[in-house]
Amino acid sequence: MQAYAEENHTALIQLGGRPTRPIQWDVGPRNFEEGTDDCSSGEEDDEQRESRLIVDHWAHEGSKFAQELHDWQAFRGFQRRVRTKPIPLRERRVDDYWNERGIREALKPQLLNDPEQQSKVDEWKEYYWFQHRQLPAYEKRIVEEGRKKERWLQEFDAATVHTNCSDRPLGTTWLYGEWQSRDKIIEIGDCLTTRAANERDIHASTLE
Repeated sequence: MQAYAEENHTALIQLGGRPTRPIQWDVGPRNFEEGTDDCSSGEEDDEQRESRLIVDHWAHEGSKFAQELHDWQAFRGFQRRVRTKPIPLRERRVDDYWNERGIREALKPQLLNDPEQQSKVDEWKEYYWFQHRQLPAYEKRIVEEGRKKERWLQEFDAATVHTNCSDRPLGTTWLYGEWQSRDKIIEIGDCLTTRAANERDIHASTLE
């Protein structure tokens, strides 16, 4: 997993991207600011915890830079699609987006026909535009996680009332490979919603 993180970090740089930070080599408690809060539960001894922290750390580093690499590759595709439009239409599209969202004029990119000829400043302004367009998807996910919790609770209540299962402990339902209580379902649902909100906030912070 460490090699996976290094591979993605290096590939991003080679493709002209800029990682948000260097690889974190120190294996310690995961950084809540990066939206990696743990929604799992259960007790573990020191050895198990140390092993989990190492696995979790490098899994996070690998997935973080894999996502940044994926975003940069998607951005390159976005650049190509934008440039299939005539220049006046392309410029109007940018103007309309800036006006609708109230974005500072100084952040508006100059879109040359050949992206390779753009300055690094304009390239990152265009990347800002690309990333800004992702915010509605983050908002949608927060709503979807909230609806998921409500659906789980409805299914739990229906199962509690109508289902007679000798293998099911009283007042529980099967979720994530375990029999879960109603309070635990609420806890898991809230954790997933919080995680989605954290990821939205992290994404938004890169646009400030």
